[in-house]
Order: sequence, then structure tokens, then C-alpha cells
Amino acid sequence: MSLRLIKALFRPAKPKITSEQKQASLIRAVERKEKKIITGMPIEDGYHTYNRPLGDIPVIVWKFYYAHKYFQNKMIDANMVSRLRKGASLLSVGTGPGHLERTLLAFSVPANNIDVADVKLHEHLENTTFTKYNFDAGNDWPTLRKKYDYIVFPESIQYAMDTKLSPIKGIQKMTKIIKSAYDNLNNNGEIRISLWVPKDTLDFWIKFWNMTKANVNSILPNLKWEIEPNLKTIIIRKPN
Repeated sequence: MSLRLIKALFRPAKPKITSEQKQASLIRAVERKEKKIITGMPIEDGYHTYNRPLGDIPVIVWKFYYAHKYFQNKMIDANMVSRLRKGASLLSVGTGPGHLERTLLAFSVPANNIDVADVKLHEHLENTTFTKYNFDAGNDWPTLRKKYDYIVFPESIQYAMDTKLSPIKGIQKMTKIIKSAYDNLNNNGEIRISLWVPKDTLDFWIKFWNMTKANVNSILPNLKWEIEPNLKTIIIRKPN
């Protein structure tokens, strides 16, 4: 037996990299890459704001988070990025300036695998080659070019909530949005929702989403739900 083989037999096995370690490494890479993509803005703050109109409201403050936020809350994970590189498809609804979607391109995800949608597409997306849609997720969706493996709502689903709606009507509207996304998912596809919930309203929104889940399950009983206790991320899986 050769000395090299003997050394190989007694060499300690490399420790397995956990999913948490993979995600932490990915977050660090995202933070490096997005600094080159998003210039002139304080990335350290985690978000920036725009003052823009919304419907008949003349000015509303829109909060847009940077890409690393969606990796930190695991709306986007290492397995998802790997699948997107290999041909899985993503529709991002409520894209805003496209911080997340443009950062995914830096991880060798082809632009053809990412479609973007918003009520009014942001000027930062004008020169991108994403397939683009203009629609309000709370209304009827247009015919899209394909079904998707992932449909994500990066904070945007909260903007679909009209503060004048009663909780019951809000649940009905959210159910309609999820049903529309479901209809445009491939089998085994996932709806991923990123939320920002202030601590002082967390109990209300936990009840709201549990009631929404029950309402959705009354028409789509086979969905699998993962609701984070702090409501940072909700994942809904469509069965095969």
C-alpha cells in the first residue's frame, strides 16, 4: 500500500457544510456584488425610499429593500439560485427598481429565466432584458408567457393591501392574489412572500395570515404552507 493511500485513509473527513453555512456565505457574496450594481445609495441602511404617487394618493413613501434582505430572510436561498442557473423560472411581482432581480444576474442566472411585473415598471428596469409585465396583482392577471417554478412577492404584497379594507375584504383580496399566482405556477412550484411587519402589529398580522391560509385552503386544499413565526417569509408550495 502506497504512502499516499495510507495518508488518504487516515486523513480526517472534511466537515459537511450545513445549509445555514451555505446561506451565510451566499449573503456575503450578495452584499459584495450588489455594491457594484446599486451605486449612489446607502446599502448599509438596508433600504432606500422613493416618494411616488399611488392611485389617487398624490405622494406615498415607497420602501425598497436591497437584495441581501431577501437572502437574509430566506425568501431566496442557495438551492433556488442553483435551480435558476440551471433553467428554473422566476416571476417577481412588485419588482420596484429590481435590486433583487439585477443582483441575481450577477450570480449567472440568465435574464430569460427571470420575468418582472409591477403596476408601473421602474425606470431602473428600462434597459434590462427581462420580460416585463404591467399589472396590479390584486386585479385580474394578464396571460403570461409561461408558468413558473417560483413566483415571489418582495415586500410588494403588503402594498396590495388597501388600508381602507376591512380584515375580511383584505383576506379575500389576498386569497385572490394567491389564487392568481397558483394558476401561473408549475407543479411543485412555490410562491414566496417577503413581509415587513412592525413588532407592535405582529399579532394582528399573524391572525390575518392564518385566516388567509384557512380561506385559501378552502379552495386549494393541497397547498403546503411554511409561515415563519416572525412573518418575515411565507412559502406556499403547489403539489405535483
